[in-house]
Amino acid sequence: MFKRFISIALCVMLTLGAASSVFAAGSAFSDVKDPAVAKDTEILRLMGVIEGYEDGTFKPAGNLTRAQFCKMAVCMLGIEQEATKYSNITIFPDVKPSHWASSYINLAAKGRSIIAGYDDGTFRPNQPITSGQAVTIILRIMGYKDEFVGGIWPDSFMAVGDSIGLLEGCGFTGGRQTINRAQAARLFVNMMTCDTYEGGKVFSLSDEVIFKSYSADTNKMVCRGEDKVDVKYDMVNNIKDSMFVGMTGRMVLNGKGKVLSFIPSDNSTGIYDGIVIASADGSTTGFTQIAGGTDYRVFRNGEPAEASDIKKWDVATYNPGTRSMRLCSTRLKVRYEDCSGSPKSPDTITILGGMSFPVMENAKPDLAKFRPGDTMVVLFTIDGQVAGAIDPSVDSAVYRTTGEVDKNGKLTVDFCGDKLEIPGSIEKKYWSYQVIMISYMLDGPRVTYLSEPETTGRVYYAKITISGDNENPTVVFDCGPDKSFIFYRLGVFSNHQRVAVMISDSEEAFSWVDPMKKLEGVKHSSWLGKEAVTYGSSTYVIDENTVFYNLDAETWSNMDKCLEYAEKSDMYVYDGVVRIVEFSAR
Repeated sequence: MFKRFISIALCVMLTLGAASSVFAAGSAFSDVKDPAVAKDTEILRLMGVIEGYEDGTFKPAGNLTRAQFCKMAVCMLGIEQEATKYSNITIFPDVKPSHWASSYINLAAKGRSIIAGYDDGTFRPNQPITSGQAVTIILRIMGYKDEFVGGIWPDSFMAVGDSIGLLEGCGFTGGRQTINRAQAARLFVNMMTCDTYEGGKVFSLSDEVIFKSYSADTNKMVCRGEDKVDVKYDMVNNIKDSMFVGMTGRMVLNGKGKVLSFIPSDNSTGIYDGIVIASADGSTTGFTQIAGGTDYRVFRNGEPAEASDIKKWDVATYNPGTRSMRLCSTRLKVRYEDCSGSPKSPDTITILGGMSFPVMENAKPDLAKFRPGDTMVVLFTIDGQVAGAIDPSVDSAVYRTTGEVDKNGKLTVDFCGDKLEIPGSIEKKYWSYQVIMISYMLDGPRVTYLSEPETTGRVYYAKITISGDNENPTVVFDCGPDKSFIFYRLGVFSNHQRVAVMISDSEEAFSWVDPMKKLEGVKHSSWLGKEAVTYGSSTYVIDENTVFYNLDAETWSNMDKCLEYAEKSDMYVYDGVVRIVEFSAR
């Protein structure tokens, strides 16, 4: 089913860009672009569980063998030193002492009983590990013995894993699929926060703290807890540096109280202490103070920016882990409904019909000027914290943002990288329309203008390019070497996303947009001639309308060049057909 997206203008003082992918930008691995994968791999890198390849890559889409996963499990438990005791024995006939992973496999099998071989007595170390096998190993580590789980393998283990949250975000479709390196990383990270069979955790987790700094010379990290006191902690591994510096989260501790790793809280982006609210367009006053210098990059609403892009009232926060100054232009004109704590120093404020938002320490003097019942304009950081408040008479512009109306008429907009449900509902007669203008009154949204899209048109498959800003956006749907469409209103998708789009017959409007499925790192050996490709357990058609793009040359190309030039490619699929193929020799 197509999601029906709308472009809306709200008199709620919203300027909402795509969330900045701070994790991807600061990843230790050059080929990790997905923020969730970057976060997972960094957690495991700090623990010494993964190191990546010599060329600085992680190869997140690459397969993982049973031997490799076994070593990860041993390293995760911090028992690598015990492995030397098992280096000269043979448990499985196909894992001789000369095999690089023999000591890890033998320790896991005999020393910890978390792995087992096949019915014929072999281990098959070089065979890709399946989701069922990986989940079984993790659950055994967590104290779920085979006799406790019961049932039919691997379905029973997958069911238990799913019930405790172990499979969250892994993307498994069953227990017999091979898993890639990114999925394995997510599985190990989930293990740290899920309950064991006894109801505890595999590792001790601290209360929430701010990871303020790290010294490679002393191998100590400095964290600040709720008491606002900075404390130094010894780390088990020398991590050199981390993109988690500046973020809120929990320390992962070993039995001696040393820090194994750090797990950022959901939506933590490295914002703490210092904020700067731009006093004028183009102003960078205060940036040097909160960054401790001038060596930083600037992002505004998630996009690279220059000082000239800064607008008055933009909120700037600094992430020392990625050396980035992150600007957010989100602000809301609201009725102040309630707060926690005293109105003179509120910890949270309640607005928008019962929604609660945390207040940064620096913002409390601003909020102290208002009382519940007042109307005010609230300024936000990129991760949705309240950074300040101003009188509504000072600023009253109308801003554009994006959102969608669901089948029940509920209006949801993008808010600081998350979804914010706007109070009130859209009348049923508007549910099938995609282009509307909303006037947000203090008692809810009201439709003030409606543009009915043309109901007929053609579906195109395109790469989105967004330029300009929220006030003057330009959206280009690049559909191949001979076709592109330009519109001057903001879409709901991020820059460079690949989508299916319905373009009207007049080519003057688009009525819906839907993301395409990405097949990452498809080897050309998986092609079935030039008419189809296999990926996982599925087969996808390649037809005469499939377009090819050379990422290195940044030009549209063709199938023959793709097959000649590169060994693998990324494919974007819609309705079972490959619509766009992107390739690179890198």
